Amino acid sequence: MSLPAITTLLKNQSNDQIMPHTANILRIFLLQMQNIAEEISFKKDDLLNQESTIQLLLEYVDINLFETDNDIQLTIVEILEFIWTLVDNTILVPQLLNANCVSFTLKWINTSELSLVIQRATIRLLYNIARHEKGCDALNGADAIRLLKEFKQRTLDPTINDAAYEDMRLLFSMTLALLMEPKENESNAKSLRKVLDQLMQLTVNAARKKNHKYGDFYISEPLVVFTKLFVHDDIVHYCIKESQVKNMKISSKVAFFCDLMMQFRGALVNDDELDQLTLTALMNIIWSISFHHDYVDELKSNAKFLITIKSLANDDGEAWIEQYVPKHMSSVKKAAARILWNLDESSPARPVRVVEPVPTVIDQTNFSPTVVTTNKRMRIMVSYSHVDADFCHQLVDALEKENRFDIWVDFDFCHTEDLWEEIGQAIEKSDVILLLMTKDYQDSKSCRQEVMYTKDSLKKRFIPVYVKRDFVASGWLGVRIVGPQYIRFGKKSFEATVNDLMKLIFEDKSEKSSKHKDSKVSVTVPYVEIKPDENDKSNEELPRYDHENFNQSSNEIMPVLVSNPKLIEKWNSNDIANWFDANKVRCELKEMYDFQCGTELLLYGQCLRSDWQSECLDVQEQFSKRYNTVLYRNEFVRLNLLSVMTFNIRLDGVERDPNNHFTKRIYRLTETIEKWQPSILCVQEPFGGQLLHWQSHLPNYYRHIGYQPGGVDRDLKDPSSHRDFQVAILYNNQILKLIEQDYIWLSKTPRIVGSKDWNSAGERTLNIARFQLKNEKSISILVFNTHLDVKSEQARQEQAKIVRSTIKKWQKKYPTAAVLLFGDFNAAPKQAAYNILTSSDFLHDTWVVCKSQTSICISNSFSSTFHGWLGSIINTYGFQFLQTILFTFHGSGISLPHEIPKHLSSYINILKELWKFRQTLNISELNSLWSLHRFHVDWILYRNSIDGSEHLQPRFIAVVDIRSRNYSSDHFPVVALFQLKNNKEN
Repeated sequence: MSLPAITTLLKNQSNDQIMPHTANILRIFLLQMQNIAEEISFKKDDLLNQESTIQLLLEYVDINLFETDNDIQLTIVEILEFIWTLVDNTILVPQLLNANCVSFTLKWINTSELSLVIQRATIRLLYNIARHEKGCDALNGADAIRLLKEFKQRTLDPTINDAAYEDMRLLFSMTLALLMEPKENESNAKSLRKVLDQLMQLTVNAARKKNHKYGDFYISEPLVVFTKLFVHDDIVHYCIKESQVKNMKISSKVAFFCDLMMQFRGALVNDDELDQLTLTALMNIIWSISFHHDYVDELKSNAKFLITIKSLANDDGEAWIEQYVPKHMSSVKKAAARILWNLDESSPARPVRVVEPVPTVIDQTNFSPTVVTTNKRMRIMVSYSHVDADFCHQLVDALEKENRFDIWVDFDFCHTEDLWEEIGQAIEKSDVILLLMTKDYQDSKSCRQEVMYTKDSLKKRFIPVYVKRDFVASGWLGVRIVGPQYIRFGKKSFEATVNDLMKLIFEDKSEKSSKHKDSKVSVTVPYVEIKPDENDKSNEELPRYDHENFNQSSNEIMPVLVSNPKLIEKWNSNDIANWFDANKVRCELKEMYDFQCGTELLLYGQCLRSDWQSECLDVQEQFSKRYNTVLYRNEFVRLNLLSVMTFNIRLDGVERDPNNHFTKRIYRLTETIEKWQPSILCVQEPFGGQLLHWQSHLPNYYRHIGYQPGGVDRDLKDPSSHRDFQVAILYNNQILKLIEQDYIWLSKTPRIVGSKDWNSAGERTLNIARFQLKNEKSISILVFNTHLDVKSEQARQEQAKIVRSTIKKWQKKYPTAAVLLFGDFNAAPKQAAYNILTSSDFLHDTWVVCKSQTSICISNSFSSTFHGWLGSIINTYGFQFLQTILFTFHGSGISLPHEIPKHLSSYINILKELWKFRQTLNISELNSLWSLHRFHVDWILYRNSIDGSEHLQPRFIAVVDIRSRNYSSDHFPVVALFQLKNNKEN
């Protein structure tokens, strides 16, 4: 190449007589070098100091692009084919960039009237450059995407049915896929379908060849493109389920990728860089597939595949040669370990660990919660993309200056070969996880796995941290970070933003300190929170509970079912024996369990909640061997209770205090549900979109029943159809099976959608469901959820009558079913609506029954469920007196303002309203309400089956989630626990 004659030719200085011969020599030389280049493995510095020669070749092409001389045109084609062969070795791309390869190729692609041969050579050259990150950066920096799209519009006519054009269209699409950001590729997912079909077909065709090459493509090329595209769930699902592929011997695409991976298992023991790249790409593709539950069972059922993956997870890969691997791909060993994790397979990456309980003391003096633990320093884990390592170092250094945190970050603490094991342990042990979110973070499968383990598996507290000002999370990441308040760097100074982050860390900690709970790891001993000492005086300003020191922050699984002044944790064996006797549990069981302290009882209760049916079978087997008699399930069930909740979660609207907006409250609501884990959860007020949004944060075993029959909330998914005051029923589908559902409007015409009467301020509805217990098919429950009108007393009374008559009809239809009625009734006990529903013992008030059976049922005496953003202060005597007056007026039909009036005219209107209703004002109700000291508008009423076969026995009821700040809603939820008894069996 350095011969004077060749150099003279390339500079266009050859005379006309010598030029054809020199050009012929150059073409022969280039062809020989091209053949050699296809057979050898290059190192990254092999073209060092050769950039000027390559640039000379490119300049020759550029100068003579439109020359018609045949020798020149043949030489141009040979030069381009030689250079694309060099660039086919991706490791050489950085040196090609130094020869200005990008600027020349983009100039040519933007030139009209090029021959088809040169167009194809140029687009192939661009594709090979785009296979390297540095090539991508250079191309994107030169506005390559726009130029390529213009080229497509100008040249790639989709109507032309020509093999060369089809090849160019595929090259164009692969180049664009490599250049585009994942978000852009996702938006083009539908238009990519034909390309995805081509890529799948190319992979299948190449897999059938002995050399794994089809046409000009080696099998690794479409696979590397897939690793970039498989960031998007829609693309994964299309390729696996819908893509059109011919001549694939295996019907399942998942099995195809698994078999192909096993064919390349030997890449670890040879020196073929393309085989090793292919194996790496396949492992990353299968890793992406393993995130989806639709394909997990198929992967887990492939025994040969699992053995191969486990061996790769433990392979040191010593034979790996130096090669280029795109940064969006992970190593074979790392991908193997993460696949095993996603498949929940036993591996070094997934040990069973014991999480030690951390004693917690709640200090709520002056309504300012703080936490004091055995370790006063906050434990923080930082999750980040290694592309953002510099920012991560800067942030960690800033946080460590405060000397209030124990910070775990991989560059400081990872010392073993199994990085994921250490990361998993760090997430489990941390108080809060910081997610440093960028484009690279969202594109990283490793980061995705850390977020899923944090959010989906452990339900850990996390804070989304936007590293850059212009990035917005979307897709899988966007779905998972909705709810918690985030921090964004770039709007303020770095120091000011760090201060905001620290404030948020401690605010989150104080808010959640009273709700510290089991992190849902696979553990041998669940977490149990230690309650404050009975003699601790720090709670004196909080509302006092009147029954056996019931504490709102308790995380216990079962309530105390016997009158006992001690905290459960302080029970001794005699206290436990009394508990067994009070619940009529067989003495043999008491002997078998042999609990020595209350903490053991609580721990066992926590274990029961996750899978009590399996435990029942184990206990029955042990019981039979030990006592040579049968233990019936209903006898074991006496240890188990049905948990239910009613909760007005407040509609998603504008709030005066931004902290009360639904986006801030959603994770508090979720936390409350995760703590109490009601099997039946009846909520009031959510709009359709709000409900679906919230449900995405709840455990995936919750299903909801709303407006549309059959539980399919098509209406709720339409934001324009936000019907006022929806009443939804959520239920645990692992415990309950939905048998039947109905939905009516509380009006004169219940079957007319949106109907209302009696001056009702809004549309009021009744949601109805019939459930069957999955473990006891003989037990069925009718569940009703409603929300009565807030303004019209006449409407409340008429709506209550419809509810009563509807329950009567349903129970007549199903006489063996018990009844539970939940709702926000906008009336206090003993008022008209309450009396309509409970008169003649039609329905029983769980509170009243529980208060009358204190030996077997526990309750608290908190006065109100609606607090109107005032919180626990609503329980003070002053507010109780005010509520007595307000509810008296309210029950007399007087419309009162929803906030304190600010103008004289408002007070005049109130006086007019009082005078108007002076004749109907029920003063006697004033005394009745005050003596009751219970102004609950949220009730749980129940009724046993008509035939007497099903009996609901209340064991526990309480107003829960009581807060003095950072509220979940403007209502407090009510939780009840029922013991189901089948009287016929007993």
